[in-house]
Amino acid sequence: MERLLRSIHRGRYWPIGSGTAKKSCLFFDDAAEALVQASGTERAVGGTFVVAPPAPVTLDEIHSFAFAAFGRRPPPAIPLAGGDHHHSLGRRGFTVFLELRN
Repeated sequence: MERLLRSIHRGRYWPIGSGTAKKSCLFFDDAAEALVQASGTERAVGGTFVVAPPAPVTLDEIHSFAFAAFGRRPPPAIPLAGGDHHHSLGRRGFTVFLELRN
């Protein structure tokens, strides 16, 4: 997220493809709170926990909030060649940061 915000601030970020992919953003404070809660119970020993916000957000929503933080609107997305196939990646989706340098 830090790289995304830094790139937007510098005017060097453009969304790529469809913004419909869902992302789950976890804040450090929330992760720390989950660790504190888990450490306080014997049932946590050897357990697996899913720590996530109540609902994921789309990349379009992330872009809108991030650009708004700098008083901007997101630019039009760069279409993927051959269409947007992020759904065909299944659970192994990926994130691309495009940063142009002088």
